[in-house]
Amino acid sequence: MCNGRSHLLVQLIYITFFPVFVAQRVEVSPEVTGYLGHDVTLSCQLIQGPNHTNVTQVQWALQDEGGTGKKKVTLIVFNTMFGMNISESPLKERVAFDKHSLVIKALEMKDAGSYTCSISTFPSGTFEGTTKLVVEGKTVTGSIVFVAKIHHKGRKSILWSRL
Repeated sequence: MCNGRSHLLVQLIYITFFPVFVAQRVEVSPEVTGYLGHDVTLSCQLIQGPNHTNVTQVQWALQDEGGTGKKKVTLIVFNTMFGMNISESPLKERVAFDKHSLVIKALEMKDAGSYTCSISTFPSGTFEGTTKLVVEGKTVTGSIVFVAKIHHKGRKSILWSRL
């Protein structure tokens, strides 16, 4: 049973250590649905902690899940001193940067996958978050409409359903 004194001690400890638990982090949506042929924005935001830091670089990468090993393919990098660089990738002509967010233009089915946002700060270091992009599209055959939904491009699985 908790007496008044020990309860006050617990409150004091909680109040004293609370700022430690409000840590910096990157906030992303765990999953975003995009539609075939449309643009999609994968948001990424740095949540500042009690000690303000300066963003020095933001990078977006696509998790390449084909083959046996997993590796990240860098898509776009923005550095506060050197500017922006769009890397050689299948998305090169269709990606843009909006604040810390990634914009993919004219979405294709093969764009489905896991995208990682990395924000480098000084003096706190690097923070990451990953968003899973699901791509949906429609095909009309006569009077039947089929909807395709790809969750993960590595598995090459397409779920077709009839509307």
